[in-house]
Amino acid sequence: MSVDDSAKAWLEEAKILCQRLESYHHQSFAAFLKRKGKWRTDSVGGADWNNTLINKVRDQVQPALDALNNDVRDAFRTEVISKASELADDLEVTIRHIPGVSQDKTFKKFFDNFRNWKKEMVNVINNAVRHLQTDLLRLNNDSLNDGEKNPFTLRMLSVYGAVEKAKPPNGKGAKRTHQKMVLRTAICNLTSGPYPDTKQYVRDNLDDIFEKAEERIVDGCNLILENIVHSFKKICAKGGNDNTLSSESRLLVGEKVKAAKKIMEGELQGHLQACGITLN
Repeated sequence: MSVDDSAKAWLEEAKILCQRLESYHHQSFAAFLKRKGKWRTDSVGGADWNNTLINKVRDQVQPALDALNNDVRDAFRTEVISKASELADDLEVTIRHIPGVSQDKTFKKFFDNFRNWKKEMVNVINNAVRHLQTDLLRLNNDSLNDGEKNPFTLRMLSVYGAVEKAKPPNGKGAKRTHQKMVLRTAICNLTSGPYPDTKQYVRDNLDDIFEKAEERIVDGCNLILENIVHSFKKICAKGGNDNTLSSESRLLVGEKVKAAKKIMEGELQGHLQACGITLN
């Protein structure tokens, strides 16, 4: 389910709430409005307008965020680890096929270290996934709960303020009746109301969360690939292998690492996009 799929359900719930509010006695309506929708009167009883509305947002958006978190934990992590291991294996095979390398004992420790380098890549990816999941949970809490910094709450505060100041055009008509109409219009607005503000907040933060995850994985894995190149060149230099074959070998390894980086970045972006929620 995409975040936009909740628009219809949100609008239906908003209309129901607005109809209920419009049945309030004017004095009760004024009392709730003054206290930002959370109050209790003898005629109405207790109510929390914000909580009623944001519950509907949560009902629709929560499953999407939960599914995303599960995808990140399972499919995404598995696929990225598999691709990183595949690239490391391919690089190792390429180096082993360089004439003279496999028979050179000075390279034994170098090849033994490939196992450690692959473990380091897995650790980088797992660490990035843990950060990603933590960020998704924080986004879930920040966007789907009524609180001081919640985008929904902030928009509703501005709505209440505007409604309190609203007066009938040309001074004609009942003030409270007009205010109820203004409140309905503001709440049910799918362009610049509390619902689209929450949706935009989720969209912007998802973009930021995914960018940080990509940076952590790409930067961490690239550093490991650079360490592999550095170790290879260091062994070549120690052996005094400054001949043409050695130069070609270093160039081959360098180009292979560049290709691996490019593949890693492309694969990662593809997996992140596949995990994402449609927000347009």
